[in-house]
Amino acid sequence: MLAGLPSFYFPLRDSDDYEFPQSFLVTADGRRYSLNAMVMFFVLQILGGHVGVPSVLVTLFYAKGLRRHPMLINFLVTWVIYSTSFCVLLYLGKQFGPEPTYGLCVFQASAIYGTAVMTATAGLSFVLNLWLTLRAMSNNKSVVDQSNWRNIALIASPYVTFAIFVIFAAIFGSTNPSLVTRNRYLFYCTINSKAMDIIPAVSAMIMFTIILFEALIAFKLYHMHKAFVHMRSNGGPPMHLVVRVGVFSVYSFLAIIACIGFWSRAGAELPYIIQASLPTAAFLIFGTQKDLLEVWGVIRIWHWIRRKPRPVRVIKESKLAPVLDSGVA
Repeated sequence: MLAGLPSFYFPLRDSDDYEFPQSFLVTADGRRYSLNAMVMFFVLQILGGHVGVPSVLVTLFYAKGLRRHPMLINFLVTWVIYSTSFCVLLYLGKQFGPEPTYGLCVFQASAIYGTAVMTATAGLSFVLNLWLTLRAMSNNKSVVDQSNWRNIALIASPYVTFAIFVIFAAIFGSTNPSLVTRNRYLFYCTINSKAMDIIPAVSAMIMFTIILFEALIAFKLYHMHKAFVHMRSNGGPPMHLVVRVGVFSVYSFLAIIACIGFWSRAGAELPYIIQASLPTAAFLIFGTQKDLLEVWGVIRIWHWIRRKPRPVRVIKESKLAPVLDSGVA
């Protein structure tokens, strides 16, 4: 849910003056980064953000009888945008070789910084809507009667924050062109300035707010036993979805803590992998619900694999003879 990971800001330097094996990427001070880490980084980004999550969205759009709350759909869409921002250079064939053009590098860096806050805001919108839904239910109000303007505001807020931080990063990068480069970070273009640290800080604060709302929701549900039964019928999200949101929130929280811990270690590759795993985690958590698996035929295949042929009972001839003899007699 929260993509504002401090791993955006690992200070890798240009390695043009060094000779090194093709299986490693080496910084100016001699730190090595495995090329396999870069491959894993993009595999996770594409698997989650451009294969898994889009498959869920397409299925929800075309399959009849599948319903999801607009906040969840909005949340999943932000992860597609998130992965796209990291794969821009890869898809354009500029990931390796000479430094990309300045305009392209500013574009990617600005998009990455924007999606860091956008995905976090989308998660907050979903959790906040759930909290407001529970409050309405506790006051015996129908969820269907909630304000349309509130829904529009919650759905639009991730893209508003995305635009704000993209513009901020683009203006800052345009006025400081020497700070915009791909070779400092190798995985993607960034703006090498402490001024940009405000973006992961904002994302971390949003994520912490999500954790607080999750705790409030759990506390309220504990005191609202009927909510477990009436939440779905009154238009609210099902309980299993609440649990999945909580799991993803905890995973994202631990991801940020892990990245902060590895941030101080020179040459650490794990933060990049954790960063890239978030779209895949979103797919695995929200794309493995039973109705989706049934539409994809996964459950049918699983039952077919588990089905075993019934053993044929063979009656020995010695035991069968007395029975036949008694029948003749």
